[in-house]
Amino acid sequence: MSGLQNRAFIVKPNHVIERKPNGQFAKGASGNLGGNAQRTRHLLNKAFLEALAEDFRQGGAEAIAKVRKYQPAAYMKICALLVPREMRLEHSGGVKAMTDDQVDRAIEFIEEQLAKRHAGRMPR
Repeated sequence: MSGLQNRAFIVKPNHVIERKPNGQFAKGASGNLGGNAQRTRHLLNKAFLEALAEDFRQGGAEAIAKVRKYQPAAYMKICALLVPREMRLEHSGGVKAMTDDQVDRAIEFIEEQLAKRHAGRMPR
């Protein structure tokens, strides 16, 4: 394989590039015989992700369950990789910044949610 052929494209040595009389490339013709590398990479990524999505639709849930059951360390590693490395949490006043009315409504909401949970209408 020659040095020009070891890339993602093969240069055709006798390929003629159309040009206008003034030397510019004709409409639809490009001087880049290898094509647009970024566009090629984008198409490859798109095709791969579409194939991956289709494969997941066919058996992804079962595969995840199998990994969870038989390889829990790998399962947890995958879960950890899906979480952003740095998650910024900021405390913004909390209860001290709330008005008395807001605190009362929050307490009522929490009590309602606890009552629903105890009644079995809300999953834990």
